[in-house]
Amino acid sequence: VTHFVIDRWRLARFVVWAKNFLAPVYVVEEVGPVVEPGVRLSGRISVSLSTGETRQTSRMLRSVAPPWSRCKVTGYDEDRPAFLAVWLLIIADNVMHVLCNAAALRWLA
Repeated sequence: VTHFVIDRWRLARFVVWAKNFLAPVYVVEEVGPVVEPGVRLSGRISVSLSTGETRQTSRMLRSVAPPWSRCKVTGYDEDRPAFLAVWLLIIADNVMHVLCNAAALRWLA
């Protein structure tokens, strides 16, 4: 029954998307010399200007979690190469099957 449910509704793509949503990729953005209140900073850097002087700028980490509309085919963003997204989806699907089989052997046998 679990094999039918997992494969019929392709539940692995939801698991993959949730995993990517809970642990998104972070990008570094330069905020500038003035930092708004409540912004989480990852550190400070010096930037050399063309005149030879330096000033302090701030960096901010921003999460990039792709929306479901961009991930509904495989659970991965459309920017990921198709062959890689498909193979990672197959691996996630097989891991779900193995976990269901292990749970059945553990608690039903």
